[in-house]
Amino acid sequence: MKTIELRLNAGSLNRKLFIDIALKLPNLKLVGRLDSTDIIYLSNIIKNGVMKNLDLSSVRLYVGPRIENLFCDSKTLEKLKLPESKEKSFFNCFNNCTNLKELEIIVSEDKSHIISCFNDCPQIKKISIKKGTAKFGLLHLENSFNMVSQKSCDLYVPKDYRTGYTVAKGWCKFNVRRENFFQKIL
Repeated sequence: MKTIELRLNAGSLNRKLFIDIALKLPNLKLVGRLDSTDIIYLSNIIKNGVMKNLDLSSVRLYVGPRIENLFCDSKTLEKLKLPESKEKSFFNCFNNCTNLKELEIIVSEDKSHIISCFNDCPQIKKISIKKGTAKFGLLHLENSFNMVSQKSCDLYVPKDYRTGYTVAKGWCKFNVRRENFFQKIL
């Protein structure tokens, strides 16, 4: 399958990726800046299209500190790479993505949170938390990953943080592994 990579300025996604084409894309990598208008447009594509792999790891989000109701109810999304989260909180995002299997999160600050996310995503088997460009810390997790078999889900973290994630609230039930065992997921 071919991956389309788009370089963006904030607010330009709907002008670079037309909806009739976007709904048929199985793989997409975005590079550049996304604002709230782009996020809403992308959410619609994910919910109503055939997207299987979405790579946002090279995206910079120009939105407020709290990102809400993002990318819920996807029946096709299988692999997801999230952008670096500098002091961002994801709230009620990625819920009911019933085919989501692999997830990568880039963390830069210990002020990042995942609250009520990834619930009803029973297929998740691999989560990787990677270091971003700034100070790395624990990713705070609350009321997330319900309906995910945490004991059979591998959580890959930087090797110096394995112990922290092994005992951290919300993460301790996952099968925590060191990052150097991580296999690229997208």
